[in-house]
Parts: sequence; structure tokens; C-alpha cells
Amino acid sequence: MKVHRRSILKGMLTAGSLAAFGLPRISFGANLNTGPYDLVLVSGIDTAEFAAGVRGAATATEISLGKSLPDLAAAARLFDAHRGKRLVGLMSDAAYVLFSEAARDAGVRQLFEGRHSVAADGGTRHSLNSVTGFQGSAEPLAAGLAQSGAAFAISEVPQGTEGLTTLALRGGDWATHGFASFHIGGETGNAPLWLHLGGIEPSQACTALGLDAAQAETLRCWRSYAPQPADAIPGWDHALGQTLAKLAIGGRENQTPCVTQVFVHGARMLEEFSACDSYVSFVMEA
Repeated sequence: MKVHRRSILKGMLTAGSLAAFGLPRISFGANLNTGPYDLVLVSGIDTAEFAAGVRGAATATEISLGKSLPDLAAAARLFDAHRGKRLVGLMSDAAYVLFSEAARDAGVRQLFEGRHSVAADGGTRHSLNSVTGFQGSAEPLAAGLAQSGAAFAISEVPQGTEGLTTLALRGGDWATHGFASFHIGGETGNAPLWLHLGGIEPSQACTALGLDAAQAETLRCWRSYAPQPADAIPGWDHALGQTLAKLAIGGRENQTPCVTQVFVHGARMLEEFSACDSYVSFVMEA
């Protein structure tokens, strides 16, 4: 594997984690898993399928910021008008920069941030960061995309889980979705993670992630638990909207273990990735 290709997946973990703490400089708020919460669907650029996924999972007030960069005054009014509610949305990178700055100034709490890249050939990368108790979007997204046969890579990094991740040594049975699962790290200074691979050898994935393949151990699985995909899988954005809406309304405890997870489906996701579109998804509490 060439040097310029080695950091493709590794960057999804490190860049995503840094973004969660430094960009857009909103402090991640604790999620108490109570509810139900009222939802506000914030429509931005290219969010039609995402919005359809949200509507299919929950009732939500819909606010459109238009198809251009959001007006900061309008965003400030949105936050003031919906205090105590949760905002779910998907935006272009540029639109999100302005929207997140307005959210920071308004004291909005961030619960989830996802960064999504789409290649011309349909392959996708997803770097997901969330507060403890609000992670879990990676599993239904991965299960749904695997059913569609798409090539994808997903990293999910829960924040504030130090001291908990080393206890999570058993996960769901991903073999039903065509993945082999491994537990890596946690004993030699590396943060532990679960690695789920579809059609890829662990040595290949570890090289791409900058991990020691010698630490890869088969993940023990609950055979009684097979992760479920989102109900409808027309595309990743639809599935993500559905998943985030279900998590955001609250009312039930999130049972996904607090552990970093990586999913890689299709060997070409280890090759050079050139994105033609990129987006940011979010869940915030006003």
C-alpha cells in the first residue's frame, strides 16, 4: 500500500475526533436519554433524502434555511424560537461553518456531528462523533449500506468514554451482514476499538488505520443480537436521517456500547478516495 493511501482511514478517526473538540467549538452536552423530545428538521442544501428519512421516523417541525448559505440572523431566531428542542440536519460544509458559529454564539449544545464524503463512483466515507449515550448511528447505517452492496467506510468515535471502552469486549453478530469483527488495542496504550470488515483482510485494514495487526483478536459476539438496518435504505442520507431522528427523540436508552467502531465494506475503500461532494450532519439541543 502506497504511503499516500495509508492515512485514508486513519484520518477518519483522528480528524473526526479533533473536529469534535475543536470545530465548530461547541461544547458537547451530556445526553440524559430522557424524552420524548420535540424535533426540528433544519433543511439546508441537498437534504431531500435526509429529510425524507427524518420524516419517516418522527414528527418534526421543518425549518428551511434556503439553498444558499444560511443567514446568521435567521439562524439566531431559529435557536431562540426552539429552546429545549432538538435540531436535526444535513448541510454542505460551507453552510455548516456559518450555522455552527451561530449555534455556538447561542449556547446550543451539540450531541452529534457527522462528516460525510461521496465519491463519483458512489463510495462513501462517514466520520461520526457523539456524546456518551448518543452514539449508535453507525450500526444501522452500516447494516443498511451492506445490504445495498455499496462500498463504504464508517468510523464512530463516542466522546467522553475514557475508562469505559476497555470493558466493551462483546458486540453484535455482524457475520449476518457479511462482516468479520475484531477487537484491537487497549493493552499497549492504543485506544481500543472494534473493527468490522467486509471482504477485507485485517492486516490490510490495520495498515490503512495505522494499527498493529498483531493486536487484532476476533471480537466475541452476542449471537442473539444481529444489528438491524434502518427500515428503508434508498441511500446513506435517507438511512442517516431516519437513524438520527430515532435517536434524537429520546424516550429509550441507547444500548450501543461506548466504544470506537470502524466499518469497512469493499476492498476499494482502502484505495485512494477522491470526494466529489461533502456534507456535515448534526443533532443539537437548543
